[in-house]
Amino acid sequence: MLLAERDTVIEGQAQAIEQLTGQVAALQARLGQNPRNSSRPPSSEGYAKPAPRSQRRPSWRRPGGQDGAPGTTLRQVAEPDRVLVHTPAVCGGCGAGLAGAPVVSCAARQVFDLPPIALQVTEHRLQHRRCGCGTVTMAGPVDGVPAGVGAPTQYGPGVRAVATYLAAAQHLPLARTADTLADLLGAPVSVGTVAAIVEQAAAGLGAFTTAVRGQLATSPVMHVDETGLRVDGALAWVHSASTSTSTLTQITVHPRRGIEAMQAAGVLPKLDGVAVHDGWKPYRHDDRDPASGRGVVHGLCNAHHLRELTAVTPSRHHRSRHHRSRHHRAHQARPRPGVGRRAGPAAGRDPPHHPVRQGQPGRRAEPLAARDLPGPLRRDHHRRTQPEPARRRAAPEQGGEPARPPGHPTRRRAALRHRLDRPVRQQPRR
Repeated sequence: MLLAERDTVIEGQAQAIEQLTGQVAALQARLGQNPRNSSRPPSSEGYAKPAPRSQRRPSWRRPGGQDGAPGTTLRQVAEPDRVLVHTPAVCGGCGAGLAGAPVVSCAARQVFDLPPIALQVTEHRLQHRRCGCGTVTMAGPVDGVPAGVGAPTQYGPGVRAVATYLAAAQHLPLARTADTLADLLGAPVSVGTVAAIVEQAAAGLGAFTTAVRGQLATSPVMHVDETGLRVDGALAWVHSASTSTSTLTQITVHPRRGIEAMQAAGVLPKLDGVAVHDGWKPYRHDDRDPASGRGVVHGLCNAHHLRELTAVTPSRHHRSRHHRSRHHRAHQARPRPGVGRRAGPAAGRDPPHHPVRQGQPGRRAEPLAARDLPGPLRRDHHRRTQPEPARRRAAPEQGGEPARPPGHPTRRRAALRHRLDRPVRQQPRR
């Protein structure tokens, strides 16, 4: 009886230990999460965030513009807006006057600049005319009066467009938008005026917003995401939906983050294609209907895949490169099936090894030039392309070395790879 009770207690303790071990592992994994291995925003690290580190691998390309890339430069125009002719007054050699001297040549120097920016005031005089019946009629929109001309003074569509562009497209605060208009255009607008201009511009985009939503819903691939921001001191959520080429993008703000905000945006529930997102569960609320075959097909973002792989392999940057290189050399040294040893003058020579640059599909890869390689690899590449010593070229029966299987590393190559695979240590300053 006592043994049975002991076994029951031990079994219960083992289950409790296993449960607690899982909870500790989950808590440790949560503590180790950061924006580089999870979906946490960069702001969650506060001021203790490390320096950014790109996940891109180094390539053989030189920095700067690549060969064949289209460049842009400022070129002269055939018809300038204004031409100024400058004539030399005296000779640079003898000092004589050049008033009647012939013109030998002319050098053109074009300057691209902005004209003086100033507000233009247009006065609209609305006449009142009295009819024979005694009615007095004032000129209106049917008589050519522009829309928005209803007060004694107001800003025109040009100033309104610039204010909306600075606040909505360039994300300037309202106060800085008002300062920019006053400094550059000489238009001393108030912050309230800028806010009213932006609201009026947004109210006139109803038809445009409907057209954008319709094109987003019919696009084959759409990318969606959300993030938080403060609106009037409270937490709100920005939801974005854009095409794969970022040609069309819709940004909406909603006090909720989940399904309610997505339905209010009006894009994801109507999508009949692929929705690329970070795997958040509410995005899967709208799935493809098996009966009709219409709806959303979900695709996960590769950037989040890389973060999750970083989380499950935290030591991938700390792994021994020497271990991986040793495994690679052992694989290269293994004789290949169906490949015999060569005899004769070329016995024991390794196959020509040329690092290649990735070419276009269907075309032969182009060998990399030696100058494109780092120093150690450049020396190794030079050694491989040089003729072998006579004792290597000699046959075994003539005193030469025995033939080696293709890909077998020599001692010098192994030593070079060993030096390259060793971690770089910080040398003390002298």
